[in-house]
Amino acid sequence: MSDPKNIASIYNEFGAYYHDSRKKSSGRLHNEFIDIPTTLSLLPKDLQGITILDAGCGSGIYANLLAGKGAKVTGLDISDKMIEIARRETPPEFNIAYHVGSLDALPFTAASFDIIICTYVLENVEDISQVFRQFYSVLKPKGTCIFSVSHPLRANSQKMVQDGQEVWIVENYFETGVRESDFGGGMFVPKYKRTIQNYVDALASANFVIDKLLEPQPAPAGKEVDQQGYAKAMRLPQVLTMRLTK
Repeated sequence: MSDPKNIASIYNEFGAYYHDSRKKSSGRLHNEFIDIPTTLSLLPKDLQGITILDAGCGSGIYANLLAGKGAKVTGLDISDKMIEIARRETPPEFNIAYHVGSLDALPFTAASFDIIICTYVLENVEDISQVFRQFYSVLKPKGTCIFSVSHPLRANSQKMVQDGQEVWIVENYFETGVRESDFGGGMFVPKYKRTIQNYVDALASANFVIDKLLEPQPAPAGKEVDQQGYAKAMRLPQVLTMRLTK
């Protein structure tokens, strides 16, 4: 079982390394050429004055991107170190409000936000039903929640190389428990293994409705960043993204 304090301590220790890793080849492919363009495609074109909660904001990459498009952004993360980096990386004129806190006990009043984004965070949380209930509470009527996770097929597969290509063997898709994700550099993060149905059941229990479900492939420019990773991501699903409505 993954302890939130343990998650916080890992990111407090490896925060700078994690932030830098997102700018390297494999990190850039997944973030810059898969997750970010997919999330942006689900947001309104005009974000001027829109209130957005970046739930699990990390070092503020999304928060800065959205504030630069005119949104009024609030960022929250469980790690003091990640919030420290986010504040340092954010231009003062963006006026982003950063908070240290947990997704299962949001420190905001009801109906505070038009949109919530939550990227690559829910796998770190044990009780996602409670998180979705919190999201539902702080969203305004008809508000939107967009979240992404590692695709459950990716998360529940055994990886091996066959004829020079990575292939996935699914032996027990329905097995629950905690897997350990290796970020390199000695950084290992425990993550909860879930099926797509687990996510759907949890969001439905909070009265959310699925508006859009995507299993994105990388943008073409990603091939120049990480050719091998790009080829794999064109064959095997890396990310599961959903847009929910209140």
